Amino acid sequence: NTLIILAVVPAEAAAVAAWWKSGRAPWAVVVTAFLLGIPAGVVLRKVLSRKPRRDTGYLVAYEDMLSALTTFGHGQMAGRNLTRLAFLFANLPDDPKKMEEILPNIQSALEAYRSFTAGQLEAIAVQGRHVPTIQPAIAELTKQTAQLNALLTDSTPEQLSTEDLVLLKTAVPRTIDSLRHRIKQLETQIQPVFGSDLIKVIPGVLISIAGLIRRRRIKISQVTIVGDYLHLAFFPPTELAAVMEELIANACQAMEEATVRHLSFRLEYTVDQVIIDLSDTGVGLPVDDPEILFSRQYSTKGKEGGFGLYHARQRIERFGGKISIRNNTEGPGATVRMVFKGIPHG
Repeated sequence: NTLIILAVVPAEAAAVAAWWKSGRAPWAVVVTAFLLGIPAGVVLRKVLSRKPRRDTGYLVAYEDMLSALTTFGHGQMAGRNLTRLAFLFANLPDDPKKMEEILPNIQSALEAYRSFTAGQLEAIAVQGRHVPTIQPAIAELTKQTAQLNALLTDSTPEQLSTEDLVLLKTAVPRTIDSLRHRIKQLETQIQPVFGSDLIKVIPGVLISIAGLIRRRRIKISQVTIVGDYLHLAFFPPTELAAVMEELIANACQAMEEATVRHLSFRLEYTVDQVIIDLSDTGVGLPVDDPEILFSRQYSTKGKEGGFGLYHARQRIERFGGKISIRNNTEGPGATVRMVFKGIPHG
């Protein structure tokens, strides 16, 4: 693993600015440049000159596809139903009498498949047809779904005989395994569209709220990166920026009366997670139970508040992530932790 700490170091502002403007500077320089007080305009011109990655229609198609996959996987009902069917058929006993004993379980699983699992598989296929880049995988998914439907829906559960079950013992688990593999492949293709590169997003956030930080006389004391920072966080960059801006604004407000006003970031990359810790040196949490801060009714900013912790949690959890807040164990202030699913680079 790699440990990188960016701190305030003496440097010639003009030299660093020229380095960034040349296009050869790594993204980490944005943070360093900010800490050194280099005018944000130098970097901002670079940011604003970029072309948008994707138009709205493109993202809507991916968003609909992600919703279909999320409904199938995160709710677990359809996914569990496929797992249960594969298990039941793969472990059918050879003894006809014992087979009859588990027939009610198989009938129940088949009824569940007909009721909602088949419909959710169809929803994935329908939404996927609007995403050009995944057409080969969608074609295979459609084919495998049709094969599974032919195996499971030709007869009603009550009509299945022990002879029918023997014929399905191998075919059903094999088809379900192929189908689940295809769904996993689709998730792998869709997730990077909503992936955030923290080394790019966080400097952009610091630039956007530079005025607030200067007015409040906040010092960004440390940015620590642990692990493979090329991994992406499974969360849209625009939404991550909005959440980060809200959290930093909250931290600035908490440090209004503090003598020491420091913000620090810690980014940790594990095999399957990306973790962001944002710490301040403010007054700490205003409530005993941190969960109150995430309730829909709680606000310290009135009706015209920002993104809001409640809405931040709603969006983060939709993408399989988590957000929590606690008082610092050493020193004043609080730390917000966000945990996202990681997307390996390459």
